[in-house]
Amino acid sequence: MKNTNFTMVPNAFIRSPHLDPYEKTIWIYLKSRQGVNATSWPSHQTISKETSIGKSTVKRKINNLIEKGLLQSTQRFVGHEQTTNTYTVLFMPDEFLDSSPRFIASPPEFTSSYKEDTSQEDTFNNTPFTTGEKSWTNLQPERKITEKQREYLRDLIAESEDCSTNEADEYIDELMPLSQVEANELISEYWVELRKNNVYG
Repeated sequence: MKNTNFTMVPNAFIRSPHLDPYEKTIWIYLKSRQGVNATSWPSHQTISKETSIGKSTVKRKINNLIEKGLLQSTQRFVGHEQTTNTYTVLFMPDEFLDSSPRFIASPPEFTSSYKEDTSQEDTFNNTPFTTGEKSWTNLQPERKITEKQREYLRDLIAESEDCSTNEADEYIDELMPLSQVEANELISEYWVELRKNNVYG
């Protein structure tokens, strides 16, 4: 179950040398604001006020995060009028992961069957969880978790919690409904946790 009083942030993100303090702060802030669909829509002014970062810097750093594949921004309308953008926090592409020895672990092997709706435009050019040339694609906040995502999440939970796959399935049922983006975030978090446990035993 999610606890709205706390936000889980991967250690690899905090330690990444590829992001500056402003980018990390804004990414974490937006992650802390995301709701059930893994989205949030605070204005630049609100972000500036609650992070103590200048408004112009907020705009610039948000664009940086989008370019680096760590954030997705879409226009939001109320009636016919455009209002604040909707932000979806994405997990880190591999190049942002800490490459120090404690994180050397073989990444999971994805197969081409994990690709979703390839006939549609790939909205996540820099996907939230990428391994080589194969990745989750076209994740949609409004769409429910796919069977492939569920299978992979179940296996990660079973290994992480040292429980049976049936128990892992029951735990996933308790979390439902899950969107594709929420499922991907859980997969990312469990994978990072397993990598850490494999190193520290």
